[in-house]
Amino acid sequence: ELSGRSLAELFPLTGVPLPATPRYRIAAHLVQSGALWRFSDIDGTVGGSDLAGSFSVDRGPVPQRLTGTLHARHLDLADLSGFLGARTRTGERVPARPGKVLPAQPLGFDKIAAADVELEFAIDDIRNAGLPLDAARGHLRIADRHVRVQPLHVGVAHGDVSGEFALDTRDRPATARLDLRASRLKLRELMPSVESRALTTGVLGGRAQVAMRGDSVAALLGSASGDLALAMEGGSTSRLLVRL
Repeated sequence: ELSGRSLAELFPLTGVPLPATPRYRIAAHLVQSGALWRFSDIDGTVGGSDLAGSFSVDRGPVPQRLTGTLHARHLDLADLSGFLGARTRTGERVPARPGKVLPAQPLGFDKIAAADVELEFAIDDIRNAGLPLDAARGHLRIADRHVRVQPLHVGVAHGDVSGEFALDTRDRPATARLDLRASRLKLRELMPSVESRALTTGVLGGRAQVAMRGDSVAALLGSASGDLALAMEGGSTSRLLVRL
């Protein structure tokens, strides 16, 4: 069993560049055979989130290879803020810039070169203040500093958003592409206020294709350019249009 301030502290042990996180506790069964390390029966917590599953690290090839399957019954999105550059290596939150929302900290894309990854993940329940997210599952692949999540399925407003995300860190600034399709999103769940809930019904669907460029979350989303198409069945549009 291991515990500490941040998963990033495990780099000397595993050789895997894990992100900064809140405090963690992880228990697992470990078997080592030469350069291959297998972690099974994982049972852990990271901040307010839980973690289960198994993964292996093969430190023989260069770069090393990580494969696994991870499952979370409950995930607090705040515990993933280290992926977005919003935490220091020891897990402390990086203060928001005055008047800004998105983190401008460099994302440390050089760490992606440390391992090739094949990872299946599933999240049963996403806890988040403000966004109507329900659950998620997908397949993450990292090879030659190129990151791809495909397929990606996210439950949003009792509907489904699916597609893929690709990030190429071989050049600077990095480039990214997001291709998503949404179906059967309930408008009442998308509108957070009581007034909007009283005035909106029906469902929303659509498609988004966006290209981005940058080395931080702020730079990537600030450069986003692409196409968005929406279709609504039933309901009223006045409040929705104001918000858009």
